[in-house]
Amino acid sequence: MSEEKKENTESAEKTETTESAEENKTAESEALADEAESGSDEAKQQVRHELHPRKAAAGNKSVSAKQTTLTNKESQAGKKINWKRVSLVTAAVLILTVMGGYLGVALYFTSHFLPNTVIDGVDYSGETVKAADERRTVSDNTYTLTLNGREGTQAVLTSDSLGFNVIYSLSMEEIKSKQNPLAWGYYYFNSNNYSLDRTISYNSASIADTLASVQFLQAENMKAPENAYIGDYSPEAGAYVITPEYVGTTVDMDILLSSVENAVSEHSPVLDLDAAGCYTEAEIKSDDEGLAEELSVLNRYQDTVVTYDLRGEYYDIDFDQIHEWMVVSGNSATIDKDKVQQFVEKFAEENDTYGLDEEFTTIDGYTLTLPKGRYGWKVDIETETEQLYADVVSGNQVTREPAFSCTAAQWGKSDIGDTYIEVCLTDQKAYLIEEGKVTYECDCVTGCVAKGNSTPEGIYGVTYKQKDAVLRGPGYASPVKYWMPFNRSIGLHDASWRGKFGGTIYKYSGSHGCVNLPRDAAALFYEKVYRDFPIIVYSVDEARAEEAARLAAMATPTPTPTATATPTPTATTAPTEITTPEPTSEATIEPTVEPTTFAEPTIEPTTEATPEPTVEVTEIPTEPMVTEAVLPTDTSVPEPTAETIPEPVPEPVPVPGM
Repeated sequence: MSEEKKENTESAEKTETTESAEENKTAESEALADEAESGSDEAKQQVRHELHPRKAAAGNKSVSAKQTTLTNKESQAGKKINWKRVSLVTAAVLILTVMGGYLGVALYFTSHFLPNTVIDGVDYSGETVKAADERRTVSDNTYTLTLNGREGTQAVLTSDSLGFNVIYSLSMEEIKSKQNPLAWGYYYFNSNNYSLDRTISYNSASIADTLASVQFLQAENMKAPENAYIGDYSPEAGAYVITPEYVGTTVDMDILLSSVENAVSEHSPVLDLDAAGCYTEAEIKSDDEGLAEELSVLNRYQDTVVTYDLRGEYYDIDFDQIHEWMVVSGNSATIDKDKVQQFVEKFAEENDTYGLDEEFTTIDGYTLTLPKGRYGWKVDIETETEQLYADVVSGNQVTREPAFSCTAAQWGKSDIGDTYIEVCLTDQKAYLIEEGKVTYECDCVTGCVAKGNSTPEGIYGVTYKQKDAVLRGPGYASPVKYWMPFNRSIGLHDASWRGKFGGTIYKYSGSHGCVNLPRDAAALFYEKVYRDFPIIVYSVDEARAEEAARLAAMATPTPTPTATATPTPTATTAPTEITTPEPTSEATIEPTVEPTTFAEPTIEPTTEATPEPTVEVTEIPTEPMVTEAVLPTDTSVPEPTAETIPEPVPEPVPVPGM
């Protein structure tokens, strides 16, 4: 450091020291002055003595400057102190206000119960001791006990009728004295509960008399309970079910009296007689184990179902029916076979169509009523009884067709269906109908009218079919390629010995009752038919005659009102024009046959020993063997069964019916 700088530094330090000393003196002078202002006269003289005029004059200038500086600082400091004072004053005012308010509320609670004061479950918050005491007294004096019984019955017992009285362990005044009013803020957010010991008194004799006067508690108005039991079969449930016990309304008065006394002692407002166990109970309830065992026996066959498949229609034999066949003995249930047979017999009676007349509409639109031969639904009662009994006893679910001794094409009263063979005796035609449409037709020759061998009309079913059969009768044996019997010994078959078919051949040179067919027609029919295939044989002579008469009647003019005489019909010969005239020759009535349908039958080689048509006529016995078949419904002749059907062996010998 240079000497010059050193000197400047020392000079500055001296100056600062001088100024500091002067400031200290000035401050001391000011302090003394202040003390002089506030002190005694002696103090003031001392101060003046110490403040020499020359010293005062010397420092006058510097003091003035200091005073100006101090005045500015004091002004700024004064402003900050004022804000703090305002905040403090405000806070003090708020605190005093809150405290005053809190104390004011506390003053209120010196004579009222604190917030959330609950005594024995009753809220007395903010009430005076007097008001609370009066309310509790009124509540005790107006106490009631409501009795709720079964079936909506009810009774109300008053405090007077009960001899009711209450003594509490603490009075309202005593409870209030335990509360600190200054703690009201705490209890405003917290509970303040009191559970008092109390002594309740009642008059048992008075209660008994009161109960005896209640209407639904009188003996004549009570209903005794009934035991649970297994009732009749329930169609809705599809099973036997337990009928629940009837609880009744009989009250045990001893239990009721005790329950009422307990309810009064606990100051309860309601007594539920059912919940309190005041009613007498049934001895056997629905959950009884004995009932459950009996029910399981009765419902043993509940899941058993036998379903009859009736060609697309279904008939269920389920527990609705089966329960009627059961015989229950002890812990077992059996099926009565006689009742099963009665059911089968009734089912057969309601559904069998075998042997019943049926309406049939021909391809020409004529509706005829025809008898049935061996055709229709016929339940084999004995076989079906055995099978149904076995199915039910097994307890299984089975779907099957009933046992029939004869069946039909379609289930129901109209059982022919839409696939069958029509044989028109009048027109000597045979038609194959498939699904309601004619798919094939041919001429035929039926039973000889002149010899009394007319093919019987009716609805039949094919008994069986066989190839290469020999038809034998008195004095003849005729081999045929296709044999399809449908009415005992009457059937469809080829007749290769015939040169012609159709027309009026049947009137003088017909068969013994069978339907003779060209070989190709017989072959086609043979492929189509099966057991019970419908064969409908009919004549439309009467139907056409009735139609002709009806048309003739329609053609007759209606007489005028003024006419006195019946006008002569203008066309009396109209019916004869409509009827089919007797042909002069067989050739005139031969129906036209499509060349592609079948060829004109020819005589079979002599190796088959086929007789000529004229020979067949001469060989007809005087007492035809087929006269028995004229009555197709005659039940005296046993029906063919599977066992009686001839085996397809050479040279079978069926009953004559060619």
